[in-house]
Amino acid sequence: KKIKIIYENDIIPWIMASKGLIHTGCSTSVDAYILKKKSYYWLPKRKIYKYEKNLPFKISNLINNFEDLKKNKKKKLILEKALCQKKLKI
Repeated sequence: KKIKIIYENDIIPWIMASKGLIHTGCSTSVDAYILKKKSYYWLPKRKIYKYEKNLPFKISNLINNFEDLKKNKKKKLILEKALCQKKLKI
């Protein structure tokens, strides 16, 4: 109910206005990477084929479900906090 899919105009302004991108292997992830936005490769639990390990796969965080997305965000916050503390101690 809360999701609206619009196939109009260029994707760049949408990515710029977002916090990140969830994709299934499309080149839009490269746009997000260049714009320094978080990019998540949505791959429901199944085998990853060799042809899928392309550039969008390599520059994105792999998630299988929304719980993975939550865990990924928590890991990043913990890492950022640790890095900030390390910088303060130097």
